[in-house]
Amino acid sequence: MGEEILTMNNGCICCSVRGDLVRLIAQILKRNGDRNHLDGIIIETTGMADPGPVVQTFFAEPLVAATCELDGIITVVDAKHILQHLRPGAGVEFECQEQIAFADRVLLNKTDLVNSMELKEVHKRIRDINSAVSITECQHCRVDPALLLNVQTFDLDSILKRQPDFLKTDKGSDSHEHGHNHEDKKEDHDHDHNNEDEKHHSGHNHRHSLVSSVGLSLPDPILVALLEEWIDDLLETEGDDLLRYKGVVNVAGIDKKYVFQGVHTLFNGRFADNWAPGETRETRFVFIGKNLDREALTDGFLACRATKDLRFRVGDRVMANTGDEGFQTGTIVQLWDQGNPYAIQLDNGRKMWAPVDEIGLVRALEVEHEAKTRQPLTMVHILA
Repeated sequence: MGEEILTMNNGCICCSVRGDLVRLIAQILKRNGDRNHLDGIIIETTGMADPGPVVQTFFAEPLVAATCELDGIITVVDAKHILQHLRPGAGVEFECQEQIAFADRVLLNKTDLVNSMELKEVHKRIRDINSAVSITECQHCRVDPALLLNVQTFDLDSILKRQPDFLKTDKGSDSHEHGHNHEDKKEDHDHDHNNEDEKHHSGHNHRHSLVSSVGLSLPDPILVALLEEWIDDLLETEGDDLLRYKGVVNVAGIDKKYVFQGVHTLFNGRFADNWAPGETRETRFVFIGKNLDREALTDGFLACRATKDLRFRVGDRVMANTGDEGFQTGTIVQLWDQGNPYAIQLDNGRKMWAPVDEIGLVRALEVEHEAKTRQPLTMVHILA
């Protein structure tokens, strides 16, 4: 079946899907009917297929998203010839990079045809592209099927149980580790960004871009409001170049791990299990994409750190920005409530939450001057 790429844009989703894959899955489901529950569907693409539209089909196409769950992505790498195929000018270097970048597991085949030095170089090159991938060496692709099936690498609820070392950076890889000493509640955060005007008309030929991975880690707690703001901006401006990204976040004021992952502009994240007693609480990200700006990613990541010393304490009288009603007087009633630095009881009876400790949102009662308000953040935004 020929590869057929369709662009979906229904106002909130803009991405490419495989029209041929949608029809094929629909045919399988129709043919099977109610007779038996399908154990799974294995999709083998061509060696030149773009993995992006295949993956996005399982999240963006309504029929497929409602009936199927993507289990994992496996890429077979020829240990004998991969370095040759990845060389600039080889003609297939970008396809090879993309297929490694999207993989959850690489089957490194034909390892019997290379020596130890060559094998080490192959491992390094794979990890330069995808530092988070699991690599299984094999000959004739003989591996335990349990390594390939029912791995649930896209299931945020089970990923930490199945992978307790999720995103812990391989010290032997070339990825970078950077360590430094509304009133409605939401737990799931699924959203999409439409950025076709910014990227699709830039004139830049991404088919010749360098795919790499940037791994970041940080022991300091993260302020979830700043993290979401940064991720939103990042996906809007760089979504086309971000092939895959994953993270587990130590959110300030919340005892649960926040786990997320995404493909291009399709982002999915939610709170998972509690941090275990004695477990090191740290945030870990891996970004895999084209022409990644390591310094910009690091700076944006570090800017999401929570303020260690809050300006106010419980019982302090403050002025809180309520939005349309302007600043209203109230009292700090709790610190770090559900990831928000302050919970504030207003004198008019309403309760508000400040997602960031900034003068534009919360200020001392005696402050008379007007402060500029941050537009992307509001006083009624709870994320836990």
